[in-house]
Amino acid sequence: MILIVEAYDPGPEKTAFAVLAAGARDALELVDTGVLPSWGSELQGRILGKEGGLIAIEGVANYLASKARASTLFKTCEVVGRLKALAEVAGFEPYVLPANAPFGKPHWRYNLTGREGAGDAAVKTALKLLFGKAALVGRTNHELDALGLAVVAARVNWRKFHAIEKR
Repeated sequence: MILIVEAYDPGPEKTAFAVLAAGARDALELVDTGVLPSWGSELQGRILGKEGGLIAIEGVANYLASKARASTLFKTCEVVGRLKALAEVAGFEPYVLPANAPFGKPHWRYNLTGREGAGDAAVKTALKLLFGKAALVGRTNHELDALGLAVVAARVNWRKFHAIEKR
């Protein structure tokens, strides 16, 4: 059985996505990545048209942990809420995890890299080990963040997904 994970890294204007096929806990295949307008019908259609699998969304940890302290943070929060609502309307229980979080709370960058406060370079290094350098060529950091979240979501939810499928 294969778990298809679609992960979203929301931004105030553009949202990156990554699609991953997880055949086993560490048998991961990169299917697609891209960037879409955060408020466009393409993004809405993509989520509402998804059948089965898992939707993962990067959440916002909190105001203090965010690098953006301006209105972009609040716009990103609106996009996160919209994506969660779309996923729920489509019948999914979205897996939401922030990139970084203070006070030892869970976040996907730590889960992927094993490093507290991991940045883009650490994420890229971890993804190169999983998929090879060639698979990452031409992909933006925004897309790589969505891919990193997809990897963590697949690893965390793989067993749960297969237990449900076997019932």
